[in-house]
Amino acid sequence: MLFRSNHVGWWDGILTLVVDDALGAEVESRVVTEAATVRRLPFLAWMGFVPLRPGALRGLSGFLDRPGRAVWIFPQGKHRPAHLRPLGFQPGAAFVARGGATVLPVSIQYLFRDHPSPAALVHIGAPVPIDAAEQAVAEGLDRLDAAAPDLALVPTRAQATDGGAGARALAWMTRTWEAACARW
Repeated sequence: MLFRSNHVGWWDGILTLVVDDALGAEVESRVVTEAATVRRLPFLAWMGFVPLRPGALRGLSGFLDRPGRAVWIFPQGKHRPAHLRPLGFQPGAAFVARGGATVLPVSIQYLFRDHPSPAALVHIGAPVPIDAAEQAVAEGLDRLDAAAPDLALVPTRAQATDGGAGARALAWMTRTWEAACARW
């Protein structure tokens, strides 16, 4: 599976681990990220993050040669607010999908309400052709925006105590971020 998603913020990559846990299947995932990020935070490589270097996307096509494997890619290439259109997807993911991978559009939106941490809203669409993923992600974002006023949100920290490794990592990073902001 190839997950193509919009790229809202720095924690999107960690959120992929939470989504993998929530899907409940044993999935071996890779998350494409900037090479500088993996150099700065080397534990990300242990968590399945692949530094974006020349040829990396072609190599990931071979990774998807069997069931139970997934690649997450953020084809915008930079953080960008979810409401901006067009999303501006870059074509590099086509290299990963060459082997006939199933392409799933993933829409990510963060919602702040009365909590210091945002709630992550995720919409996973039906499989689409690679060239239809940007439109499908935009439609998923529209669905999330329409549903957001009616959602009952639970703070991230409360969910993370019972979650898998991704939820624990996201909770730890959120607490670290909140502590850093409190010091200012």
